[in-house]
Amino acid sequence: MASRTLPRRSADQASFSLRVASVHTSTSSFSRGEHIFEGSKCKFEFHRSNQESKAILRLVDAQDASLATVAGTVLWSPSAATARCKVGETEQVLVFVFEEEQDVGRMQAASTFAQQTNAGSSQDYFFNYARLDQQQNMLMDTVRTGTYRNAVAVAADAIRGKVVMDVGTGSGILAMFCARMGARKVYAVEASAMAKNAEKLIAGNGLQHIIEVVNGRVEEVDIPEKVDVLISEPMGNLLLSERMIESYVAARDRFLRPGGLMLPGSSTIYVAPYTDAILHSEPWAKSVFWQQDEFQGENLTALHQESVDAHYRTPVVDALNVDNLLAPATQHHIDFHTVTKDELQNVQMPLSFECTGVGVVHGVACWFDVTFDAPGDTHLPIILHTGPGMPLTHWWQCALLVKDPIAVNPGQKLSGLMIMDAHHMQSYYIDLTLQLLECSVPPSKQSYDLKNPLYRCVNHHQIPIPTSCAQLPAVQSALAKARKRSSTRANNINDAESTVNDSDTNTDIDRNNIKRQK
Repeated sequence: MASRTLPRRSADQASFSLRVASVHTSTSSFSRGEHIFEGSKCKFEFHRSNQESKAILRLVDAQDASLATVAGTVLWSPSAATARCKVGETEQVLVFVFEEEQDVGRMQAASTFAQQTNAGSSQDYFFNYARLDQQQNMLMDTVRTGTYRNAVAVAADAIRGKVVMDVGTGSGILAMFCARMGARKVYAVEASAMAKNAEKLIAGNGLQHIIEVVNGRVEEVDIPEKVDVLISEPMGNLLLSERMIESYVAARDRFLRPGGLMLPGSSTIYVAPYTDAILHSEPWAKSVFWQQDEFQGENLTALHQESVDAHYRTPVVDALNVDNLLAPATQHHIDFHTVTKDELQNVQMPLSFECTGVGVVHGVACWFDVTFDAPGDTHLPIILHTGPGMPLTHWWQCALLVKDPIAVNPGQKLSGLMIMDAHHMQSYYIDLTLQLLECSVPPSKQSYDLKNPLYRCVNHHQIPIPTSCAQLPAVQSALAKARKRSSTRANNINDAESTVNDSDTNTDIDRNNIKRQK
């Protein structure tokens, strides 16, 4: 099985080399190979830094020794890169004219990922997803894995004979689902070291002639053709954490043919007022330690309030009780076919609730679902649910607690706003405001960092964890057809091998007859 592997990079930079035909400055022009500072022969590399929003342009000689480095903001076009930067003490505009046209989408996507992502966060992220136990945890989520298998089976007619890309393939399970449904070619893109294990698993299932593992970030890899289908599981806590949906969008922009199929095609975030007195009391209970005024002879109370505030800033991941919701949820829809990466940097969700019972709003419950559209409207869409009252998934649900709760009665209305701001640690800051209308109660405001939630996951409410995912009749039919095709293919291979063996036997008989005649 073929495998494409990108060169290893240091943790704090990534780069790509381009052949430059000429370099122009605001004062002069130089042909390829002539150093614009010292006049010595060189090649040109374009580097970008993960730690600042400016690209790094480095000139190196034939032995890869650095000759000069300039930093500046770079604008890309297919034929040239323009950088405004300092050359020595002088402000210059450098125009690097390429020998041949470049894939601007690749350069822009790669630069965007590097500029928006902390190098240490990226390294930890890909390290964790290279662990087999992490992959096992996701595979054992039967709702997740079973729903994807059902969605692929329902889309079998759109996949059969087509080219597919699996973004963030991990173990390769989704790529194998697509191969089983008759895909002509599957590019399984994986940035972590799990790519090698995916190759082994794919080969172990005899699908290496269909699936090609591409080891690298989807923002940077190249494949020789456009794809008809994109499939990915890019969801994190509260849908957007990990910021992998931006990579899914980058793959759409770079590789998907117009009108191509995306699995999933859309998602919805849900937010509802939530009551849970025990959960709300835990930040105070955990902060009792800092109330000691005589700890080894020292007073710790100066940090008590800081501890309380830190706990309330921490989202809680757990199984939330559907009976604790105090109003129907507000919904925020995201269409993966049309959403842009810029729109995912700042997501604002106006909130409006009409309370259905008496209670105290201790915060909001958040969850999401994703929708797999059935091609040709031949089936109802398949939806992967993660909400309260639904079978548990490894995403659980997310509670955002407010330090100042709000008491409500039936019919009272709450309004508010939830803002999710992307940050360079591959997650989001969240600002939540809740206001009880027609009342003098001051608004309750709280901020959070979604990067490191509290994985409480105690499931106090004994919500059952499913061990299987039901298959729709259409899915069962598609899987039966896939098994029949596999069986036919195997029989054809056996027949071919048998023909070859018979031919070899006949050849041996002919040789023996010739020997006897001699």
